[in-house]
Parts: sequence; C-alpha cells; structure tokens
Amino acid sequence: MGKSKKENASFKKKTNLFNPIQIKEGELLTDKSGKKWKTGKAIGAGGFGEIYLVFDEILKSGSHDALYIAKIEPHKSGPLFVEMNFYIRVAKQEMIDKWKKDKKLKHLGMPNYIAFGSHQYRNEKYRFLILKKFGQDLSKIFQKCKKKFHIKTVFTLGLQILDILEYIHSHGYIHADIKDSNLLLGSDKNDENVYLLDYGLACKYVDSLGVHKEYNPDQRKAHDGTLQYTSRDAHVGAHSRRSDLEGLAYNMIHWLCGFLPWESELSDPEKVAQEKESYMNNIPLFLKKCFGDDPPVVLSHFLKYVVSLSFKSKPDYEYCKSLLRQGIRQYGYADDGKLNFDSPPVKLKSRKRIRESDTENWVELKPIKIPRNMSRQPCVPVQAEFNRITRQQTAANFPALRSRETFDWVKVLQSNPEKILKTHITSNNHLKKNKMGKQQKDKPKYEVKEINLKKEKANPLENPTPAILAVLKLRNVMSPLNVGKKVKNDNNNWNSTLYNKNYLTPAMEEVISKREFNLSKTKMENKQFTSTVANH
Repeated sequence: MGKSKKENASFKKKTNLFNPIQIKEGELLTDKSGKKWKTGKAIGAGGFGEIYLVFDEILKSGSHDALYIAKIEPHKSGPLFVEMNFYIRVAKQEMIDKWKKDKKLKHLGMPNYIAFGSHQYRNEKYRFLILKKFGQDLSKIFQKCKKKFHIKTVFTLGLQILDILEYIHSHGYIHADIKDSNLLLGSDKNDENVYLLDYGLACKYVDSLGVHKEYNPDQRKAHDGTLQYTSRDAHVGAHSRRSDLEGLAYNMIHWLCGFLPWESELSDPEKVAQEKESYMNNIPLFLKKCFGDDPPVVLSHFLKYVVSLSFKSKPDYEYCKSLLRQGIRQYGYADDGKLNFDSPPVKLKSRKRIRESDTENWVELKPIKIPRNMSRQPCVPVQAEFNRITRQQTAANFPALRSRETFDWVKVLQSNPEKILKTHITSNNHLKKNKMGKQQKDKPKYEVKEINLKKEKANPLENPTPAILAVLKLRNVMSPLNVGKKVKNDNNNWNSTLYNKNYLTPAMEEVISKREFNLSKTKMENKQFTSTVANH
C-alpha cells in the first residue's frame, strides 16, 4: 500500500507536506464515536503518512494481538481525506453484504472501514482511518516468486479484482491506482482472497446527478497513479471506468512475464504515455514484446476489448470474467478460485495450447444456448401390414400416416380414397409380375405390401380421434354400399342431425358437400352404364 520509493522521493522534492510522523507506541486515538484506540508499532509508510498497528482494547500491546491498522497523515494532506470520504460513501459493511447477496458472491475484496477521526500530536493535527488488518501485499509475494506468477494465479487474481471494480464503479467511483502493493491477502493463513486498498486517488467519474463526466483532460491530474500501470486516459488527467480495466491488464501482463516494455522510461512520464499509446495501437506487437511468439490468447482479447471501449462505456464485467475463466480452462486448470503462490496448480488434463492464429473468432465467448426442438412428437405405432417408410424412403405419392404436417383427412375423403387404394394395389401387383428378370437398377425404390381389406374394414385406423370417428361415421352413412340401409343406432331423422351446423365443423360441411356431389355423379354414371348395357 502506498507509493514506491521513487515516487516518495519525487514527492519530497515537490512539497514539504511529507515529514515522518513517528507517533510513539501507546498513543491513544479517539474516533468520531468516542471509542479509544491504542497505537502499536509502525508497520509501513504511505506516500503521505504512516501505517500503525492499533488495538481496540487499550490493555493489549502485543503485535500478534492487533486486529486493526491505522493510516495516519497530516490534516492538511489530501489523499487520506479523499480516502475517508470514499469509505464513508461506498464501504459500509451493510452495503458490501447487500452487494454480495445480490450478486451471489462468496467473496468480495472490498474492505470496510472501522472508524475515523482526528488527533493532535506535538502541536500537529492529524487524520486517521482505522481498517481491518490484512496479510502480505502482492508486491512482496511477487518478489519471492522471482517476479512471475503462474498463469492460473494471474487469471484468478484478475477475476477477483474485476468483482471489486464492478462494485466500486457501481457507486460512481474508480480506483485509479491498481497495483500489487495495493492488493493484500487476508490476515487468515487459509484466506486465499485478495483485497484492494489505498483509495487515496479514487475519484468520481459521474457528476452530482449521476451523469458521466465528459472527456476533459486536466494537466493538474496528468500521470496520476503509478506510472508503470497508469492508463492512457490517466496520463492526460481524464479518468473513467475503462482506465481501471486498462491498469488491470498492465498488471496481469507484468505478473506473467515479469516486465513491461516502458519500464526503462519511467523517469519521463510523457515518454511512457507515448509508449503505451503505441503498443495499445498494435496489440500483437505489444504481446510479442512481452511473451515472444506464444502469448496468452486471453490477454489479446482482453486488451482488444479495453481498446474498443469508449470513454463513457460501461464495461461488460461478465464478459471480461468469462475471458479469464476461459483462459484458466484453456490451460487445463480448474476454475476453483484458489491462488497458488507456493507451488504450481495441478492440471486437470493435458490440453493443446491455443494460438492466436487458431482463434480468429474466439472473442465471442458468451454462452450460447442450444435450442431443443420441442415440436417433436412421440412415435406412433405403425400398422403391421405396411412396410415402414423412413425419411430416405418417403415420396410424394406415399404420405406418412398420422403425420401432422403432410396428412389431411379432408383431402383424402374428397379424393375418392377407394379408387386410389385400388390403383396402388393394381400397380404393385403389376410390379411383382415384372420383377423377375430385371436388373438391380430397375428395381422400384418403394415396395408396399397388399392391404388386408377385410381387416382394414373392421379396423380402418388405430387409435382414432373423436373427430376422425365422426368423419368415419359420416363416411359409412353416405357410402353407396349403405344406400337404402338403416345405420345402426341411427334414427329416421339422421339427416336433420348430421346437417345441423351445431354438430359440424366447416371442414366436415365441405366433406359432406363433396361427397354428395360424388355420390350423385356416381349414381348418374351407373344409370348411364345400365342403359348402355340394356341397349346392346
């Protein structure tokens, strides 16, 4: 937490604000609520003040008993004032808990503030902010790991930081100084989560009405933050949400390869800004400079996404996280949220590395739902007397029975089905007689067995619907075979019942009309045939 030695030295030259505070151990601090805190030893220094262990019970003194730390800076110093206001507005415990519940997060590395206040010491007035005590910062761990983290560790860190940034951004702020020294592990040895601290440079990207501020470079704020990771917008004093994502990308690259191409130019902020602008306009060259010919594909797409954002764009945090999760799986590791600093994680299984050239459209990682064909119907039993007609065998002349798409009872009944049936039987008998002696290529594509007419009369359809039963009933009544016969269970007034529109559908009325026409036509033809035979 805090600024680097070079930055501290530069700050000392520019201002006289920085003086070692050196508050003695055992000094009592009283916060705004009246609660007293006892200072322990100093454990670090920030850019504008110092960090002390503090005890909420004034009788305790051992460093191992301290659960809290206090950031103490001169009252006229601005960063701690900014940080205190940020914590008061954004980092209340109930706000963090609600966000975690709404987003269904097990962890959110957003620390909450414990207390704050002012203190007079040796005729100087100071501000203090009390926070929970955390573990090591990532900069120390990075040095122990020989300035390289495992790729799974880097992407897991990226996922946790994106969760924090989404929370901060949702409250109208950006962090503006993401780096390893501001990322701390939990105080519990089993806590494998990181927490983002040091909000001294946090600033609002929206106005008092919640409207995003316009792009307005401000040289007074130019190059704010840590030069290695400062975004291109921050180099000109303009901050927005995309700035935090760009800073995160620089950190991930640094953690993976151990350096950034502009490190040799840190003494010249303008030169660093030019280098970043050049590399971000040529991402393949940027990654080749850092990783050679085999850069992680995930970083290429992450950087391209950052470049695509406008100044006011709201980042798609879920998409960014999906990229990093895809990267973890691509390298064969489990996305279990665990950070591996001491030993490399165990691979699930060996996987072929994916190169940039193999993933031209790989950026489209949003999950695609595979639609199911819910219109498919259950299978229907096929009559034993028929050969089964498959999709490869179906022809226009052989409509599939009970097909909802191709079979229409109205059309069948209108077209004299008995005649069609006899035609098919005659045709197939003819094919059977001429089958012997023909070559294989002359064989018919389809073969239909003769129908057992007696059985068909007894059982014309299997499992008929009520509508079909009504049509069959009408068909039997109006058949020439039944002319003059009384239909079973029918009374003498069947015509008045069948032709009552309350009992017939439009389709059935059309069938009746067609059948009456065909019946009268058949009778006329029979009379003509009888007359002709008699005359001869």
